[in-house]
Amino acid sequence: MAMAVAAISGTALLTSVGTAIQTSSEALNSSVALGLAEQLMDEVSSTRFPAAASTAFLAGSARAAFDDMDDFSGYSHSPPVDRNGYIIGTEGPGSLPPSLRAVWMQPDSSYLAGFAQQVLVERLLPSGSNGWTVVSQHTNYRRVTVTINLTDGSAQTKTLAQVVRVFAYAPPASSGIGFQPVIRRMGSRPVRPILHFSCSISHFTFEFFRGCCGK
Repeated sequence: MAMAVAAISGTALLTSVGTAIQTSSEALNSSVALGLAEQLMDEVSSTRFPAAASTAFLAGSARAAFDDMDDFSGYSHSPPVDRNGYIIGTEGPGSLPPSLRAVWMQPDSSYLAGFAQQVLVERLLPSGSNGWTVVSQHTNYRRVTVTINLTDGSAQTKTLAQVVRVFAYAPPASSGIGFQPVIRRMGSRPVRPILHFSCSISHFTFEFFRGCCGK
């Protein structure tokens, strides 16, 4: 009888430990994925709002060359990389080559290999009350969706994080009197437009760009 009770207790304990480990691992993966999604979204929002005549870069182009948010449309990469193409967590300070980062400070490459970045950029028009319609022509609105997926060892893929923001462009006053565009920099490249205001509504962010746009 005592042996049976001990066996049942041991099984219950091991099950609890296994569940705790799995829950901890899932929480870690979700936290990493959200950080990756927010980092990439911040990169997208730091580029200029596209002009009507802007041309998207071809698939496979380095993100360092992207100069407006339309260039990110359809972007996908695994494992996740920074704008210069270095795998996240292996790059040196300021996105320098990985050789400048100590090996013991770099994450396990097999862990990162399962994560994938995806970006969707949609052109929008307001539709009714608090709604949007996706269109093909150029508009003063963009919805950017950054998704981080994870493919596990059994080849099962699931979405761990998704960040969505809606951007709006407000042209400068025709009188010529108004805001001067604010110049921001990403590395050595000046980025404009930006006089932008943002407010969070649930998990969405609505940002207004004021100033110049285009390449």
